Formats: sequence, C-alpha cells, structure tokens
Amino acid sequence: MTDLEVGFAAGTPAPDGLLLLAGTGAVGAAFAGGALTHRCDGYGWLLGDEGSAVWLGREALRAVLRALDGRGPATALTDAATQALGLTAGEDPEARAQAVLRAGFRLRPAELGTLAPLVSDLATGGDPVALGLAEEAARLLLHTLATVAARAGRGDAPGTSVVLAGSVLLSPGPVGDLVRAGVRQRFGTNPAEARDGAAGAAWMAILQLSGGFADPAAHARLTAASVG
Repeated sequence: MTDLEVGFAAGTPAPDGLLLLAGTGAVGAAFAGGALTHRCDGYGWLLGDEGSAVWLGREALRAVLRALDGRGPATALTDAATQALGLTAGEDPEARAQAVLRAGFRLRPAELGTLAPLVSDLATGGDPVALGLAEEAARLLLHTLATVAARAGRGDAPGTSVVLAGSVLLSPGPVGDLVRAGVRQRFGTNPAEARDGAAGAAWMAILQLSGGFADPAAHARLTAASVG
C-alpha cells in the first residue's frame, strides 16, 4: 500500500471518497471500495506538486528575486527568506539577489519546503505577496481535488467523504483554511483530517482480517488520540 491508501484510511472509515494531500508534494486521489482508482498530480517538484510545501518555497524565492531586481513588489519574504537561508542582508539588491540565487540552488528540492511556513506566517500577517502565494496554492489544490473528483465520476456530489493530509493542509494557516472553505462549498461537508498514519494502517489491517466488515467505531477509537 502507498501513503495515499494509508492517508485516506487515517481520515475516514468510508470505503469511497477523495484524498487531497499537500506536504512536501501534492496529489489528489479517489477511492472506491477502499481501493485507489484515480489520481491527479504528484509529479514531483519540477513538473508538478502544485500547491505543495516545495511549490510554496520555490515560489517564495521567485518572489524574493523579483522584488530584488524590480520586476515585482517589495515583500517581507525578502528579509525572512534571507534569514532562513543563513545569508547576511546587504544593501545592494543585485548582490543580495545573487546570494539568494546561490543559496537556493544549493538546496535539495525537498528542502525548498522548509520555506513554506514563512509564506503562511507572513500571509497571516498581511503581506500581500505571501497572501497571494497562499491563495494561489489553495486554488491549485482545490483544482486538483475537483479534477480527480470529476475523473472518478463524483463531480460535486454532496456528502462525499473528503480527507485532507500533509503539513500544508494540517498546519494552521491560510492555505488549509481556504481549502477547507472550498471543500465545504463544493461538497457541502467538512473534510476529515489524516493525522495519524499508524492509525490508518491499523484500520486497513483490521479490514483485511475482518473481511471488510469492521465496526466504524473501531476507526474512531484508533484515530481518537490524534484528534486536536
């Protein structure tokens, strides 16, 4: 089983529904009878993972470089990212841009995701550029979810079980808030959260041992420790 099956099982005992995962990467998945039937995105940092932590980190550095060379508006991300990269803020914008560029290319792709919390914090604080990135991340993630729902023939069916997983969606911040609001608007239900992968794996084991006839109350007990 992949982390998609485990993540879906960690969020709901329902055999049918949708999963939207946004952590280091991002992917949408549809399930029927407990089996993965369709997926969208999850193509990695270079070609996909739109709205993920790595996407947010990459877009933050792009916004910083645009601010430094004059192509984009000034943003608090510039000082925050400079500090996060371990650089000394200089007065010369061009020299500062080159330092950010060198530091950015030294990062492994997954390490770009460590900058995502900066975007969330500054967006919450009202920085327009950071807020724009958060809003775009949420838009992309909701588009992925809507696409995989349509491919699975669910469209915007009310009451569809939707599970959210990954640090971008489960950590406090505007991306998760906007995605939750979008799910409620489209599907008329509050999304569940996959906070305990071990509980999801245990639920899947119970289903296999019971021939698929496990009491949903057991799922509630398994996941109760991760609530809150």
